[in-house]
Amino acid sequence: MKHLFNELRTIYVIDFLRFRSRLFLFLFNVFPDLYAFRVIKNILLKLAGVKIHALQTYIRNNLYFDNSSSLIFGNGIFINRNVYFEGMGKVLVGNSVQIGPNVSFFTTNHKCHEKDETMNIIVGDNVWIGGGCIILPGTKIGSNVSIAAGSIVKGEIDGGILWAGSPAIKKR
Repeated sequence: MKHLFNELRTIYVIDFLRFRSRLFLFLFNVFPDLYAFRVIKNILLKLAGVKIHALQTYIRNNLYFDNSSSLIFGNGIFINRNVYFEGMGKVLVGNSVQIGPNVSFFTTNHKCHEKDETMNIIVGDNVWIGGGCIILPGTKIGSNVSIAAGSIVKGEIDGGILWAGSPAIKKR
């Protein structure tokens, strides 16, 4: 009986945290998408569990995530519309990062007949990610990198270079 009670308590805590996260994400996305309201919107994300600097970050509407506690954003970042963070792995975004519209960050690999594999994504400082990019699990993007629009990124990305393509390769 004690084991059952512990299981139910764990499920309740997880569901409450997920509900809190979804509620504040909903309020964030419903709030007007104006630069003047960015601090209020960032506080809503903080209440959802995202680690974010309220004064120095600008995130546009239609942000989606599965696990708010796994998102860590640096100073001075800009995230455009329709950006999606999928999975339970951590996504660490450095300082002065710009993320274009319709970018997806995937932290989970689904394995046939096995447990899902979760891997973290790390984005360095001064990174620009163009619109429509897909960042796959386990990706580490170095500092001062530009990733062209529509690229699919996997693995270790060196700093100070332009990457483009599917899969992304060095362009210069």
